[in-house]
Amino acid sequence: MTTPTRRLPQASSLAGALLLAGLPITSAVGQLQIAESLLINVDASTFSSGATTWTNTGTLTGNFTAAGSPTFHTINSQPAVFFDDSEQFVGPISPDGIEGGGTSSIEVWAYQGFIRSEESLVSWGRRGDDARNISLNYGTDNRWGAVGHWGGADIGWGPNDPNGSDGGPRPPGTPVEGQWHHLAYTYDGTIQRVYKDGLLVNQESVALNIHPDFSINIGAQRSNAGPAFDIEPGNRLGGAIGKVRVHEGVLSDAQIASNFNLEKTAYGRVDETTYNRVNTQLPALPRNRYTFNGIASGADGTTVPDVIGGKNAQIRGPGVTVTSSGVDLPGGAQTQGYIDLPNGVFSGTANGPAFSSASYEAWVTVQGNNNWSRIMDFGSTGVPANASTGNPGVAPFEVNGPGGAANGANYMFLSANSGNDPGMTIDRGGDGAIPGGGGAVGGGGRTTQNTNLLGTEQHVVMIYDFVDKEWRWYQNGNLMEGFTSVGGPGTVNDVNNWLGRSNWGGDANLDAIFNEFRIYDYALTHEQVQGNFAAGPDVVNVPEPTIAGLLGIGALLGFGRRRRK
Repeated sequence: MTTPTRRLPQASSLAGALLLAGLPITSAVGQLQIAESLLINVDASTFSSGATTWTNTGTLTGNFTAAGSPTFHTINSQPAVFFDDSEQFVGPISPDGIEGGGTSSIEVWAYQGFIRSEESLVSWGRRGDDARNISLNYGTDNRWGAVGHWGGADIGWGPNDPNGSDGGPRPPGTPVEGQWHHLAYTYDGTIQRVYKDGLLVNQESVALNIHPDFSINIGAQRSNAGPAFDIEPGNRLGGAIGKVRVHEGVLSDAQIASNFNLEKTAYGRVDETTYNRVNTQLPALPRNRYTFNGIASGADGTTVPDVIGGKNAQIRGPGVTVTSSGVDLPGGAQTQGYIDLPNGVFSGTANGPAFSSASYEAWVTVQGNNNWSRIMDFGSTGVPANASTGNPGVAPFEVNGPGGAANGANYMFLSANSGNDPGMTIDRGGDGAIPGGGGAVGGGGRTTQNTNLLGTEQHVVMIYDFVDKEWRWYQNGNLMEGFTSVGGPGTVNDVNNWLGRSNWGGDANLDAIFNEFRIYDYALTHEQVQGNFAAGPDVVNVPEPTIAGLLGIGALLGFGRRRRK
C-alpha cells in the first residue's frame, strides 16, 4: 500500500507552487481552494493523443496510466480528454485518509453529449459490498446517477429516489448535455454532498467504509468480480474531462463556489443555467454541397446539383416529393426513394486522392422510426459465402437502382435507428464472409439511445480524424459519440453512397426531409461544428471577404483596370 499522504493543516486556499514545494499554505484572493492535501491534480492540457500517461501534479505520488486510446480534443476551446466508453486511466493507490470512513472531496470539469444512467468520472474502492466503493458519476439514474457506493449509500443528482429503477424519471438536478459542468462531491464522515456548477444539489447522511488498497481511477470504477477486481466495463465514461482534483479534506460550500467561479469563464459557464458556446468559422469551403433547393420534382432520375464540386447526385425510386424544406423521402422498403450520391465522393477518390480526414454534414428532419433506417450510408454490398451450402458468395457490387441490395460488405454509416428504436448509431464495419469485401476493417460503432429527434430538423455531422484515428458524430453542436478506428474514408469501397438508404438489404429506407448535405476534406473541430449549427443550413460559415480581398479578386478578373486613352 502507498505510504499515507502527509496531512496538512486545513486552509482556505493554496497556490500550486506552494503546494508542490510543501511550503506553508496561505489565503489569497483568486487562488484555488484546497481542503487539507490536494492528492490528485490532473489537467487535460498536459495530455496528448497517443500518450500512455496522464501526469498527476498532486501530492500523492504516481501518475495515471491509460488503458485504450483516450484522445485529446478542444471542446468549446478548452483542453479535454475524450473517452469512448471503452477507455480509462488507472492511477495511484488510494491513501489512508480517503479510505474507510475517511473524508474526501472530488472536483471534475466534465462534458457529456449523451448521458447514460451511470458513467464514472473518478473512483476508488470497488463495487460489490455496500458502502465500500466511491464513484463520482455523470448519469441520469435517480438512485446513483451522481455517486455510486454500492447499496443504499448511493446518491443521485436530486432528489433521491431509493426505490427508483433504470430508465426512471430523470432527476431535475442532472447536468445538461452538451455543456461543460463543474461537478463536485464531499464527504465529511457523516454527510455526503453533491454540487453542480458551484451550487449544492443534494445531500444525505451515510456511513461509508471504502475498500482500501485499490487504485484511483478516471473514467471507470472497479468491478466486484475477477481475481484483481478488474475495471467494470458497463460504467465507463463516454464523454470528456477537463480537470480532476481529489482533496483529502472537505471543501465547504463557499470553497466549492469559489473554485467554480475561478474557472467558469474559461469553460463557457456564466452560472448554473447559462452557458456560452464558442462558435468558429470554417477555414475552407466544403468539397461538395447539396442544397436541395430549386429542384423541379422528386421523380426518379431527377438531378440534385452539387453547387460547389459539380459531383451531382440523383433522386432514385418512387414516392419522393419536393417541399419548401427540402427533399422528402417516403421511407419504408428499399424499393422506395432515396438519394444516390456519385461513387467516390465519400472516400474522396471522385475528386483525386482519398481523404485522410473528412466530415459529412446534414440538416435532416426524421419523420418516422423504421428498421435501421440510415441518414447516410457509404460503401458496398455483396453476398456472403456459405460453406454448408457451397455458395461461394458474391464480391462487392454497385446497386444502380431501388431494391437489389444484399449484405453490407464494407461501409460507414450514421443511422437514425437502432433496429426500430429511436437510437442513433454510428458504425464502421462490414460482412467478413463476403469474398474480397474487406468487411469490418477498422470496425467499431456506438449507439446513443433515444436521440432521434422525430419531427424536428436536426444538424448531424460524422467526422473522421486521421490524426486521432477516430470516428465521431455530433448532433446539434453536441459531441455525442466516438470510437478509435484505422478504417478511414479511403479504406471504404464506396460505390453505393446513399442518403436515406442502407447497404444492408433487410434494412428500411429513411422517412425524412433532407435540407442540405455537405462533404469536407478535413475534420471539423468542435467549435466549427458549433459554428455551423448556429449558422444553419443556408450559410457556408466562412469569413466574409475583406475589402482588400474583394479588390484583389476584381483585379484578377480584370475589373478596376484603367481604360487606355
